[in-house]
Amino acid sequence: MTTKKLSYDRDITALLVIDPYNDFISEGGKIWDRLKAVAEANQCVPNMSQVLNAARQAGLRVFYALHHRYRPGDYENWKYIAPIQKAAWKRKSFEYGTWGGEIRTEFAPKAGEIVATEHWCSSGF
Repeated sequence: MTTKKLSYDRDITALLVIDPYNDFISEGGKIWDRLKAVAEANQCVPNMSQVLNAARQAGLRVFYALHHRYRPGDYENWKYIAPIQKAAWKRKSFEYGTWGGEIRTEFAPKAGEIVATEHWCSSGF
């Protein structure tokens, strides 16, 4: 099997890092137990780290699309709440000011990297 070398134009290429919160991708995170088997089988964290480091070394722009972090009062006045949002509210997923709501250390944005406004439900795409 031969691997074809790919080439990308740096001016129009970037890396999008999505929701690298401790609650998602760290042992002890509120959602980790639901993802652990697949994440570990696919070496999610080591592969994410490798891709992020390669993008930085290549001088690519890095953007972060981060999920909304739970804060008291979220959703209280919403008329329609999606089931995934209800679960996040109940679980206090990515709670602001807690370890679970922090970006896993090795994925923290560096100076000059773009962090988009937190999205509420898959709106970072």
